[in-house]
Amino acid sequence: MQAKFQRLLSYCQYRNDIIDAHKPAYAGTAVFAAEGDIAVNETNFPDENFRKWITANITGASDGILTSTEISNVTSIDAEGKDIGNLQGIEYFTNLTYLNCDNNQLTALDISKLTQLIQLECWINNLSSLTVGANTALKKLYIADNLLTSLDLGTRTLLGISFNQTIPALNITGESGAWKYDMSVLNIKDLSKVIIRDGQSATLDRTAGIVTFTTADKPSKLKYTYDTGASIDDPTMYLDVTVVEKVKNLDFVLTHNAANKYTVSVDNVPAGKQLLLIVPIAVNGMTDDQIYNYYLQYYAKIMNGTDNNNHSAVGSYWLSSNNFTMKEITNNVTFDVDSDLESQFIRGIGICITDPQESSLYILNQAGMTRGPIAIGSSSGNKINATAHNVTVTGGTASASTAYKGDSVSVTASNADTFDHWTSSPDGVVFKDANSASTTFIMLDKDVTITAVDKAAVHSVKITSGKYMSTAGKASQTELTGAMTDVTYTADDGYYFPENYAVAAVNGISVKRTSASQITVSGTPSQDTAITLKDAVKKTSQDAPKSSEITDGKGKINGTTAQMEYSLDQIIWKVCTEGSTEAAAGTYYVRYAATDTKNASEAVKVTVTSAVTDDDDYQVVNTGVRFQTNM
Repeated sequence: MQAKFQRLLSYCQYRNDIIDAHKPAYAGTAVFAAEGDIAVNETNFPDENFRKWITANITGASDGILTSTEISNVTSIDAEGKDIGNLQGIEYFTNLTYLNCDNNQLTALDISKLTQLIQLECWINNLSSLTVGANTALKKLYIADNLLTSLDLGTRTLLGISFNQTIPALNITGESGAWKYDMSVLNIKDLSKVIIRDGQSATLDRTAGIVTFTTADKPSKLKYTYDTGASIDDPTMYLDVTVVEKVKNLDFVLTHNAANKYTVSVDNVPAGKQLLLIVPIAVNGMTDDQIYNYYLQYYAKIMNGTDNNNHSAVGSYWLSSNNFTMKEITNNVTFDVDSDLESQFIRGIGICITDPQESSLYILNQAGMTRGPIAIGSSSGNKINATAHNVTVTGGTASASTAYKGDSVSVTASNADTFDHWTSSPDGVVFKDANSASTTFIMLDKDVTITAVDKAAVHSVKITSGKYMSTAGKASQTELTGAMTDVTYTADDGYYFPENYAVAAVNGISVKRTSASQITVSGTPSQDTAITLKDAVKKTSQDAPKSSEITDGKGKINGTTAQMEYSLDQIIWKVCTEGSTEAAAGTYYVRYAATDTKNASEAVKVTVTSAVTDDDDYQVVNTGVRFQTNM
């Protein structure tokens, strides 16, 4: 029995007995293969936690740059338990002989470019893909407690390999005596290398990929081995895999009864399963989340028997280490949390359902656990495997910046006097009273933004006109809940709005000069607003054209410019052309036309005579003979 629990050794013991004993100290003088320096940035190392580790632990990386010499000096990396989800960038360290990335969040790992690597440790991740490549130097590989269903090691000889994979992907259908499981969901590379383990009353159709169970009761797990193709002492090395029915977020209720008495209620405990109470205890230097994850990763399965510390898993309150207590309980049983002193160290309450007949460790069929401390005398509920989502409040405050699905969160509007109602993004948040400035809502299983919407403000705008302008608009507007109606002012004759005409905006109401003759008042008032316009400016006068320059040109007016205009009656004016302006015989008035800033000038008079015709070049005599006149 003792041998069965050797894999339950604490991770600290594992690090002392395994890692330190095998960590190579013989990196040699291999030369760095990459060219140039490497920036420690998001492009080269996408994972923020990996970048932080490099900056803090690799000599020379603190300046944000790794030189080729600094990289070539790195032969060992130990980045265990740093919450790293992506190890991209590890390929730059081609002189590595030792890599430990245990206890992270990796889903894939490629070490194919680390051709000098002797030992890889990637225990307790979420690896479903491991690319080894042509690492002929690799001698030690520790890969237990991942999600690998196959592993291609080629023909290399390994001195040591750890295995034992647990996959939470079992979905058995059918009926008693003919339960079915489709192995295609595991994306197994070669079903011909799969061997269903004995004692399961199960067979595999390798063509269809279907496992059939002939048991009466629906099974909750499938065990098989996979031929990895590696040779050690025996011609074949097998990867042991157990596929389990794993239900996260086990619902339970922890009820405080009296004094230190509690009752745990769990719905539908499967027949033959074992219900365990777990009480995580505070540890110096560990946060609540670290303790929570430590429980999940290292003490996920406790069986009948004794562990390496000679503590019984059944019937004993204290178990396994100074980090946790565990106790087998019956559903709805009342138990004690013994003292106020003990309550200072309790960092949660957990419930797990395990299988006493399971021979492999690290299997947790169902579990529930609270995060963080509980107060003696309080009730609580399940938070295990749940994600804390962000709570953002606009126009108010919340009782918590993060919350779990189903939590009740209180919100309070910053200004109760103007408050109207609450809204949420995304939709779906249920408020106890969406029209109350202080209320609660039930947290969704996602980030939410809660907004306090104020009542529609009602304001007025009063415009005081300047001199020498007029408007047909409404200068006084009341009961405004949004933008005012634009009001346009027109300068009187002989006046204008200069280019530098400016009136300072007041409470969202502004004045815009749209032309020399018009301005517009518009905007949305933020409060009752009065705005006063500046006066229009009087246009200046112009000197009249010089009479000596405006002359009769026989059929045209000489001396005109494009800035002048002419008229027969001084009522209707026409624009002159540059140099001269054609006109019929008559008396005309010519002046400089008005501009945006100047009035029209006084006019000068000019008389246009008839134009000379071709007939003027000839004289007709009584003889009827026509002679040309030499002019």
